[in-house]
Amino acid sequence: MPREDQHRDRAERNEEFAESLDSSHPIQENWAVVAAFYAALHYVQAYFSKYSVEAATHDQRFEQIKKDVKLRNAFIPYKYLYTLSRTARYQCTGLPSAAYSKEAKPRLAAVKNQIQHALK
Repeated sequence: MPREDQHRDRAERNEEFAESLDSSHPIQENWAVVAAFYAALHYVQAYFSKYSVEAATHDQRFEQIKKDVKLRNAFIPYKYLYTLSRTARYQCTGLPSAAYSKEAKPRLAAVKNQIQHALK
């Protein structure tokens, strides 16, 4: 299992990558949404790694987030990011207008803030 700092580093790089893309370009916006989700995933995994929580699949991660008192508030934005990223990856249409800036970015911030709070 990767260490907390390794997950945090990957989360930060994914977040930086999402920010570097031109979200006015539809393909780049799709990838920004995907990168935002994976940033959130790695922030969550950083927390789990610190406390040796096993969550190797999306379903396991969902369950662990829901049952952890310190993370529960991150579940809804995290699950939304998951769904939004699946739409970006697998559907030809369906992303809301300004999906990255109005939907993904604020939810990533919510997950990140919850994780930071939980790690204190």
